Amino acid sequence: YYKSVGGNATFLLNIPPTPLGLFHQNDVQRLKEIGDYLNKAFGKSIAKVDFPSYEHQENAFLYHLSFDEAEIRHVVLQEDISKSQRVESFTLEINQNGKWESFYNGKVIGYKKIIRLENPVKSGQIRIKILDCRLEPVLKSIAVY
Repeated sequence: YYKSVGGNATFLLNIPPTPLGLFHQNDVQRLKEIGDYLNKAFGKSIAKVDFPSYEHQENAFLYHLSFDEAEIRHVVLQEDISKSQRVESFTLEINQNGKWESFYNGKVIGYKKIIRLENPVKSGQIRIKILDCRLEPVLKSIAVY
């Protein structure tokens, strides 16, 4: 899931029905496990902004989110691909004691980029810093979990 959906691709399940037109119980159980995991990981966001605005500063485009301090395990970014895929590189930063610190460097975003943090970080502010893009970036959504 993280490599497909989180990496700007689709998630194909390829689960065929039995000759009776039903799904095998093993497949049903596995789908429930996947659904439970996704609900736990992404069921309630810490912060979410649709069509966020940015500021242009020092050769970068900056998107800011502020929220109650929490442990961040996932950040989900989406570009508005109806306007094309534009982001080439970015970094994620958190504000620690008034200073921005980088905790993730990434390449393209595209339709959806899920950043899963093996070592969660704790903060009440996050900044997405677009370092390189083809045209002016147009993010559709930013969500923190």
